[in-house]
Amino acid sequence: MVEKTVAVDLSYVLRPDLTSAEKLVWLALQLDAHLEDNKLRSPSRIRQRVGLSRTTIRKALARLEEPWIPQFPPDLQALACRRVEVPAGLITDSCLPATARLIYCIIVGLQGQGRVDLLSSYAGIAGILGVQPRTVRRAVQRLADAGWIVVRQANRRAPLQFDFPADEAELAHDDFRLLEERLRAAEDYGKALALLWCDALVDWAHFEDDHDLRHSIPDASGGEDLSVDRFYFYEQGVAVDFRIAPLADQPAEGPEGEPPGWVD
Repeated sequence: MVEKTVAVDLSYVLRPDLTSAEKLVWLALQLDAHLEDNKLRSPSRIRQRVGLSRTTIRKALARLEEPWIPQFPPDLQALACRRVEVPAGLITDSCLPATARLIYCIIVGLQGQGRVDLLSSYAGIAGILGVQPRTVRRAVQRLADAGWIVVRQANRRAPLQFDFPADEAELAHDDFRLLEERLRAAEDYGKALALLWCDALVDWAHFEDDHDLRHSIPDASGGEDLSVDRFYFYEQGVAVDFRIAPLADQPAEGPEGEPPGWVD
């Protein structure tokens, strides 16, 4: 099955006045452009989609609101006018740095434009974004390792050639790799497993982890701890809290006869 794609206007990806994080937030807005504005611009929702912090997202949203007049060098004007189809999973692959996701968009655009002169070297691609060739090399390697792109080069002096996997079955960045990455980075392994269980059961993007319900329930008691592991906001209004006992000393039973590792 071919993965869902998102139409990306390269003029925003090429903007020299935006940081990589700000451009990634813009990509996230294109990904979910069908949502109502208050949901679309929710920092919590965008964080879940692309992996940036809420503080970074808020700053990026404010920056994207500022007026901007498109101005590009003559040799990049045609590229800036292009719209390219990018896999939605590439935008949400938070295992990749923001720069790698942006460079993927640029490579797709150059490939479609037939700009072999720029695609043939890391320096050519780097010049477009104003970064160092080694930055592009590292980003391309991350993309290749994740299976988003295939790079061919006969020798160190030969021109680069890029190919793209045709469908999900060919992508090495599949769900198992993403799950492994999230578990490897987790401080609390049991909690991470429980949240992945939520991801598998519920296909809602509108949630916040480690949520204080006192922010959502005005009449809640100030002295009561109402922090939950996950809160599905907007229409759902569902809170999920896990109580996972340590393996070494967990009791034979949970409260009221429930098995250990119970879920509220």
